[in-house]
Amino acid sequence: RGSGYYWANRTDTLTLTDLYIDTTDEYGMKITDGATVILNGDNYIKASGVALGCAGDVIFKGSGSLTLVSDDVGLYFYATKDSATARFLSGTYEITAGGHGVYSPHAAVSFVDGKWTINAPNAEANAIEGRAFKLYGGKMTMNNAIHATVSLDVQALSLSVTAEKPALLSNKTLKIEDVALSVGETVDALSAAEEY
Repeated sequence: RGSGYYWANRTDTLTLTDLYIDTTDEYGMKITDGATVILNGDNYIKASGVALGCAGDVIFKGSGSLTLVSDDVGLYFYATKDSATARFLSGTYEITAGGHGVYSPHAAVSFVDGKWTINAPNAEANAIEGRAFKLYGGKMTMNNAIHATVSLDVQALSLSVTAEKPALLSNKTLKIEDVALSVGETVDALSAAEEY
């Protein structure tokens, strides 16, 4: 237990309530494999390398917010097994990153609900980068692309991507369902996509 956080060891549950971390360390916070994170109030983590790192399976939920700021990666899933999963069930998230906003080379990440704003303008990086992503609900706004090396599944959510390259890219499988897709050179020039 500490200022802004409470770890319940028996249930592997981390509750964040108005947590504030501003450090020049490489990591702002690391979360262990198998944890459930509950967001209450407004939480803020800033670090030089990675604002928040997750070691393996993790679930995020709650009615609070989480702001992540980093010169490199905002949210990094550093699990080494492709079977690892991360799920975001609710909450409000804002990421500002010098590199990737969300980076997950192995874990499959599901955005089930919640509100997301990702500011990751580096042309060499992406707002979301990794192996497999499911965007299943909520609202997401970002100023860089989403790239999956294996699969990207987009269904029934409000998604706004402004990018200088393909907005949604998967090296193997790209699935889009229940989404009204608009495209254009500028926000003012958006129109319904004829095909995708």
